[in-house]
Amino acid sequence: MSNQFVILQEAITTVYDRTVRKVTERIQSDNNEDTSLLLMSHGDDIDLLAAIRSNSRLEDFETSLELAVSNCFRQHQLLIACVEKFAATYSYGFMTQLLSSMAAICVVMVQVSAGRVSEAIMQCKWERMPSRLRRMLVIAMVRTQRPLRLTAAGFANMDNNCFLAIMKAAYSYYAVLSQKQV
Repeated sequence: MSNQFVILQEAITTVYDRTVRKVTERIQSDNNEDTSLLLMSHGDDIDLLAAIRSNSRLEDFETSLELAVSNCFRQHQLLIACVEKFAATYSYGFMTQLLSSMAAICVVMVQVSAGRVSEAIMQCKWERMPSRLRRMLVIAMVRTQRPLRLTAAGFANMDNNCFLAIMKAAYSYYAVLSQKQV
């Protein structure tokens, strides 16, 4: 769809020149005369319009230009409708992707937060606490040494490495698609 918008942009940019070329070709084929002034593709617009006027083709030119611009507008409306249908068709897929990305971010945040529990235990002035509480803190610290494993249905561990791989892939896709827009 983005390529169709690029094509539309080019059509709008060149609509005037294409119409001038089309009308000058018609004049040349109708008159079979030397129309060197009309064949200048990048000539002065005033001279081209004067040549079109002198051949009584100004109305033909304006009608052709209006038709070409109308076609561009129709194409634009068609593309808008196509994008709206695409959005409606894939909105649940986009929502699923958004929610899964948010879930992956949350999982990583849980793991990072859980990993900092041992740091908190070390900073809680445990050395001043009674031995019974220190034993509890040691047990908690030992447990924090064993990482939490959240998986994607057993397929992959949802950890920092997985999150970074997802983010790199998403950025790569974005970079490729944004270059296509230019």
